[in-house]
Amino acid sequence: MDLRSPKVQFLDKKGSVSFNESLGEDKEGLLNLYEASYHGFEGEDILDDAQQFTYKRLIKGKTSPNKNMARLVRHALEMPLQWRMKRWEARWFIDTYSMKQNTDPLILEFAKLDFNMVQAIYQQELKDASRWWTELGLAKALRLSRDRIAENYLWCPGITFEPQFGYCRRQPTKALALITIIDDVYMMCMVLWTKSSFLLMQLKGW
Repeated sequence: MDLRSPKVQFLDKKGSVSFNESLGEDKEGLLNLYEASYHGFEGEDILDDAQQFTYKRLIKGKTSPNKNMARLVRHALEMPLQWRMKRWEARWFIDTYSMKQNTDPLILEFAKLDFNMVQAIYQQELKDASRWWTELGLAKALRLSRDRIAENYLWCPGITFEPQFGYCRRQPTKALALITIIDDVYMMCMVLWTKSSFLLMQLKGW
């Protein structure tokens, strides 16, 4: 969709850019334009205008007779795809696509196979990270520290979700685990220092 096309926008009487109201009839086009508007850079006013234009009209589409389109619209308005974790969203889109009337069984089967294969890779990486963490022994040595290896790993597929970039998930997971330990030790020391300072002030007051 060319945003500068006369079919899409025009100049109103005040000389400012407005979008053609007939676009509101194309729900799928509005949804795509709304998602695309989040890829804009600072100063791209036309995408900001497009976002406001599509948002107002998509709100009405939340109660569309087309249940599949209404579900897509509600999902997009909750949070744009650009801000979501890609592989986490894959499962949602598989379920949504399976509800469509004109579903291609081959595409659906391929999507499920891809999801299961990538999920198996993530599970193996988490097992390896858990084994490394257990062998390291810091969680046992520092019992007051947080044991959050699974949570640390969860951040990494959100950044590099492609299955071939396993190294870019494993190493940051280890780094995050060590940073968490350092943070916990620092907080424990700060608590002890605060208590010691408070006790010292009380003794001086006596």
